Amino acid sequence: MRYMDRNGFWVCDFGVLLVILTCSCFLRTASGDPRTVTAGQFCGNSSSLSGSVFAINFVPAMDNLSSAVTSNGYGIVVMGQSPNAVFGLGQCMEDLNSTDCKLCFSEIRSLLPKCYPNTTGRVYLDGCFGRYANYLFFNDVIDSLDQSVCTTGNNSASPNDFGKAVEAVIGNVTAEAIRSNKGYAVRSASVSNTSAYALAQCWQILSQPLCSTCLNAAASSIVSCLPAVEGRALFAGCYMRYSTELFWNVYQMDQALQV
Repeated sequence: MRYMDRNGFWVCDFGVLLVILTCSCFLRTASGDPRTVTAGQFCGNSSSLSGSVFAINFVPAMDNLSSAVTSNGYGIVVMGQSPNAVFGLGQCMEDLNSTDCKLCFSEIRSLLPKCYPNTTGRVYLDGCFGRYANYLFFNDVIDSLDQSVCTTGNNSASPNDFGKAVEAVIGNVTAEAIRSNKGYAVRSASVSNTSAYALAQCWQILSQPLCSTCLNAAASSIVSCLPAVEGRALFAGCYMRYSTELFWNVYQMDQALQV
């Protein structure tokens, strides 16, 4: 902030400037990151028995699913009758606030229809997930499409320490997410100043035993990415990620307002 002193010179008030810069940093953090990077998209190979009926069910199912997720962070829908019914499930990761959840799932809403007219499709973004099928899949935790996606870059500086840190944080985040009533956890671990960060998320509809089955399978799979600096496990019932960087959201403005 500038003002003119009595001698006619412009003066910058650094105290005001500091407040402005501090507030702007809080606002950027408060907006968060919707993490709309596509981690994986899988479309089925089969078509519906009646394309026209499936189409009639598909559009309102996607609209209703999008409305549910953007309102609640999670949703399931059923539209129509088998074999041309559309079942849908969507969820944002628990660290996304409502604004970032809406931004993330709007991308899901645009990507999922690209699998149409196939009867199944699923999209994993780093911040949210969406899936549809013409059959009831809500309790699926493991299936043939499950996989780990690994980055090409490796931790060449200290691969042994990094591997130990990843194995430790994956074990911790898995156990904590299973204990959580939301099937979600974030954790970090360090070995000899080498750090690893991890997030685990089950879909909300799953019971604790089903969540445990999915996350334990995902944990066993994702460590195969080592010594890659980042890995993701994309499973039917859950999502897991580790990285050398802290990637989940911490909404400092929200926390500051609550103090």
